[in-house]
Amino acid sequence: LNEFLEQAYGDLISASNVFEGLLVVLVIAVTPAFCEEFLFRGFIQRSFEFKLKPFWAALITALFFGLYHFNPYGIIPLIALGFYFGFAA
Repeated sequence: LNEFLEQAYGDLISASNVFEGLLVVLVIAVTPAFCEEFLFRGFIQRSFEFKLKPFWAALITALFFGLYHFNPYGIIPLIALGFYFGFAA
């Protein structure tokens, strides 16, 4: 199963020319990041801001951001990064 998954991922991210490479970067990196920021900053944080002060809304959204990525060793930096993004938004 691991070999099959590695082969599938390799096939998905392989590109034979520059345009396919740009499409792979767009589909794998840019689109998910844009959608994630739209979800956390555009929807979740704005929803909390209706009831809470912006500081608390950004902090709670940052906690969700850190938990969403589920990296036990990097949860503190992810929460800090999420708080920074929330403050910037």
